[in-house]
Amino acid sequence: DTIIIASVSCIYSLGNPHDYKNLALSLQVGQKISRGDVIRQLVFIQYVRNDVERNQSGSFQVIGSTIEVNLPYQRDKLRIEFSGMHIDHLQWVSKHENRVQHNLQDTLIFPAKHFVTTDEKKKKALASIRAELENYLPTIENPLY
Repeated sequence: DTIIIASVSCIYSLGNPHDYKNLALSLQVGQKISRGDVIRQLVFIQYVRNDVERNQSGSFQVIGSTIEVNLPYQRDKLRIEFSGMHIDHLQWVSKHENRVQHNLQDTLIFPAKHFVTTDEKKKKALASIRAELENYLPTIENPLY
């Protein structure tokens, strides 16, 4: 007999390094994209909106037409400024002094956590979990719930 202990992430191939790379959000000055679309994409790659703790890793703040992102792998925060439906400025800003350190023309925002996956893989994993659960539940004679 053998007992194998594995995380759900491992069993269903969640947290794949290729997915982590492919889910990176690419931004460039002049790019046509709405502030709302950037916010939705940040949430999808596991960033959390936090307007209270402004320097928390893996979070972002929205101030008018500006989004500031605290990347877990970067010392400074990324400031994204919009002009209508276009990115007007990308800047690295000091978290402590709130001063612009460097202007950018383009950047990649990698997911806030390593355990990310595509929608397709997530749907397949959920379907597989449901199927296993349906096979398992009828075998339980006295459920506790």
